[in-house]
Amino acid sequence: MWAELGLQTMQEALEALIAHSPDCIKIIDHDGYLVKMSPKGQVAMEVNHLGAIIGAKWHELWPMSTRPLVLKALDEARLGRHGAFRGFCPTAAGNPRWWQVDVSPLGVVEGRASHFLAVSRDISHLYVDGSQVETLRAMVADLSAERERLLEAKADEEHSERLRLLGRFVGSIIHDLNNVLAAMQSASSLLRRRIDDGVSADILDHVDQAVTYGSQLTRQLLDLSRRDEGSVESLDLADVLERDADLLRHLVGRAITIDFCRGEEVPPVLASSSRIRSVIFNLIANSRDAIGGEGAIRIELNRRTVADPSERLQPGEYVELSFVDNGCGMPPEVVARLGEPFFTTKGRGKGTGLGLASAFELAELCDGTVEIESQLGVGTTIRLILAASAAYTQYALSDNRLSSIQGGDATILLVEDSDMLRQHIGEKLKSGGYTVLEAISAKSAIALAVGAASIDLLISDLQLDQGSGAEVARELRNRYPLLPMIFVSGSVGEALPEGEIFLPKPVDTNLLNLTVAEQLGRLPGKRLTSAQRARSDRVERRIKAKDLILCFGEWRSLCNDLGRLPSQGEFTSLKPYIERSGYVVEVGGTTAVPVFKFSAASEAVETKLGRPLLGTYITARDEESLGSVTDALQRCLKGIAYHDYLALNARGVSTTFERIMFPLSDDGWFVTHIVGVTKFSEGKG
Repeated sequence: MWAELGLQTMQEALEALIAHSPDCIKIIDHDGYLVKMSPKGQVAMEVNHLGAIIGAKWHELWPMSTRPLVLKALDEARLGRHGAFRGFCPTAAGNPRWWQVDVSPLGVVEGRASHFLAVSRDISHLYVDGSQVETLRAMVADLSAERERLLEAKADEEHSERLRLLGRFVGSIIHDLNNVLAAMQSASSLLRRRIDDGVSADILDHVDQAVTYGSQLTRQLLDLSRRDEGSVESLDLADVLERDADLLRHLVGRAITIDFCRGEEVPPVLASSSRIRSVIFNLIANSRDAIGGEGAIRIELNRRTVADPSERLQPGEYVELSFVDNGCGMPPEVVARLGEPFFTTKGRGKGTGLGLASAFELAELCDGTVEIESQLGVGTTIRLILAASAAYTQYALSDNRLSSIQGGDATILLVEDSDMLRQHIGEKLKSGGYTVLEAISAKSAIALAVGAASIDLLISDLQLDQGSGAEVARELRNRYPLLPMIFVSGSVGEALPEGEIFLPKPVDTNLLNLTVAEQLGRLPGKRLTSAQRARSDRVERRIKAKDLILCFGEWRSLCNDLGRLPSQGEFTSLKPYIERSGYVVEVGGTTAVPVFKFSAASEAVETKLGRPLLGTYITARDEESLGSVTDALQRCLKGIAYHDYLALNARGVSTTFERIMFPLSDDGWFVTHIVGVTKFSEGKG
């Protein structure tokens, strides 16, 4: 009968049915994406913008609890059968609706439907008396519980706000106290230069001890009062562990022993003291729970040097804090999930899953990572790896090397609102030969910067009576984009510009001198400045010989990857160049009076120069045979590559050679070796 109506009539009847039916009629493609929806269906679903849902996965438009029913109905239709279900789905306007849904295959070719027809009928009226009432009751119960949680959260937030206010209040007082302590430390340092009797020295020793004790008290007061997890400072983790050792032993109980092991020359880290301590206590508590009775925990603190970049760590210096226990251990599938928020291996009500997650968060903030090793029945090792503070250099350089650092030839802008402290730091910098511009506020510092011919370094207190160090940094970055900066303060908080150097007050004088030298590029083995790299890069444009271009490219890539000069051991590809036509000069003496000695030389170089070089010193007479070697070596001592062309006449043979020289650092501080690589071309004399 229907077939007798003809195809066109059937199509018109279908279009009329779809246009006027109160049901929501949809076309779904074979993969489950919504293709079309009837006009009345759009009204029924209260959809204002149909384009927002066309092309979406149909089952994803339903609540999570109903999606399995939707997918099952689609699967039935894919098999050529009729799929149907009843389910809850609110309209686009959020009004609750219950639907009777029927899904049928369309365009079936060789058993495969190209599309599906889905018809949804509103049956909400059937749920008024029954399950809807129960649903509403459950919703009311959930809302009541949520209200209680919100009230508790509000109370916690109010408490936290009071603690934050207290922390800011205490922080402002401690800032002033640290200025007083810094002034006392400065006065003691100045007096030591003017006394020569033991009694006075003993008195100053007592003053220094009192200053150190006062600094410890102010730091403890900050730890107890502040809630700002973003406040960071330079921390010696050995001091943190020593201070909390008794508390940690009390935490694990008498049945578990805790041993502390510290390596040599462990640098500090730049982090929040309260956050660090919280992570340590959480990890120790985890080890205690894993042991469950008698056992042992070992806390190891070591320095780690990373030479090659990896997915987790970039080249540089790190602090490795390890927690080793002989607890029950964990299988690999559990270890893989550690660090996920709220994932815990403990029973219900015994763990939040946030302890180890906070360790991962801390590691990320400190440009580090977390490494975990565990074996069932053996125990677990967790390594917290944090980037070393850029100010760690006080731990690795002797006093005689400190005195050899080249000073002067730089202009430093010093911003400090404490007159006594500004005067003391200014005098120390001036005694090193630096030109110092002094300012007491952000406004005066900016004015000095605008009027200065050039500025090579900014040293600023973070917290100023008028303005802030961060404000000065922002303004100076516009004028000097690559300007190095050092910030000092009693505490940091969020005011520390990202990626900048921070020194805690009272500032150690040697540490300040060393950090200044590092930021000015006077320690190229530790850090190469952007200016040093740019001057070396200009050398490349003048190199002609292919071998020299390749050699220079390898050296420059290492410098860029490391951020400093490479050592001989790191530049392993250098050896063939030296053996063919190169030499190595060892740097001795002092920065002021350097001494240069050949520690290696190729046979080709010695033959061309007509004399042996190994073990000989470079003197003024070598200017005749080696060209402007003094200027070249002095340039290399500054961490900059050197290139030139030279003609010489040895044994009646005129030789022209192209030469490149570049510095290396084996001690991680100064230039210890200078490598020369040459390319010869001969002509008859």
